[in-house]
Amino acid sequence: MGSNFEFVNPQFFWLFLILPVLVLWYLWKRRQQTASLKISSIRGFKTGKNWLARLKP
Repeated sequence: MGSNFEFVNPQFFWLFLILPVLVLWYLWKRRQQTASLKISSIRGFKTGKNWLARLKP
């Protein structure tokens, strides 16, 4: 029923212990990052005064 597996380099299984640490480190670093956007003026965000300028995407 069960198959016996034989690996060429079983020492590399120790590297699997590093994987959870790397995942936790990645999640911790990603949580620390904050996105910022600097805008010099809001002139480009103002809409036009007529209805045609408001309809244009």
